[in-house]
Amino acid sequence: MHCLPPKPVPKDLDEFLSGAKEGFIYFSMGSMDILGHKNIRLFITHGGGLSTQEALYNGVPLVVMPVFADQDNNARRAAEKGFAVPLEVTELTEEILLSAINKILNNPSYSKTAKELSTCTTCSETCSSKWF
Repeated sequence: MHCLPPKPVPKDLDEFLSGAKEGFIYFSMGSMDILGHKNIRLFITHGGGLSTQEALYNGVPLVVMPVFADQDNNARRAAEKGFAVPLEVTELTEEILLSAINKILNNPSYSKTAKELSTCTTCSETCSSKWF
C-alpha cells in the first residue's frame, strides 16, 4: 500500500476547502492531501484500487462509477461494506448521480462506516483485507 498521512494543502486551496460551510465533494482521481482534508464529505471516483484505498484510509465515503478492470469489483465490495454507492456509467443521468450524492450525504451510516474502516488502517495489508 502506498498511503501516507495527508500533507497540508496549499494555503489558497485550504482557504477554499475550509470555507465550505457544509463540506465539499471531491470529483477526480485520488489525492491523499485533498481526501485527508477535514471538510471532505464524499469522493466521486471510478473506483480504481489506489483511489479506493486512499478514500478508505481517510474515512471518506464514495460514489463509484466503474469503467473497467478492478473497478467493478472494488465498487461492489465497497457497497457491500457500506461505504459506497455504485453507479452504472452507461445508465448515468443527472437525477441518478444527484440521488447517489444525496443518499450518502443524508445517511450518516456511509460516513460512519468509512471512518470505522479507516481506523484499522495505516494502508497496510490488514486494512485492505478488512474490505476486500
